[in-house]
Amino acid sequence: MKTARSLVALLAVTAVLALGAVVALGAPHSVTGAASFAGASRAAYCPDKQRRLDALARFDEQAPARRAAFFKKNKSPKARAAFVKQQQARRAKLVSALANCN
Repeated sequence: MKTARSLVALLAVTAVLALGAVVALGAPHSVTGAASFAGASRAAYCPDKQRRLDALARFDEQAPARRAAFFKKNKSPKARAAFVKQQQARRAKLVSALANCN
């Protein structure tokens, strides 16, 4: 009985090590520093960083024109303030998403 338990334990350890090796070989950057903080794997391996950077640049290019168009159609100070607040929130979200990639 003791031998069977030892064999099962040895097989379990072997399976865990094999799985770890497969993960490390399949995505080497995703396991570096994973124990240091919660977002380590995401920080070390961010495949869509360029897409996020492009989205922020596109937003920065289009924001003034969109604001001008909105202001031209809406004279209400409340509506204008709400629009600006929404634009700033959207930009902050894009900046935050990009910062989570670094």
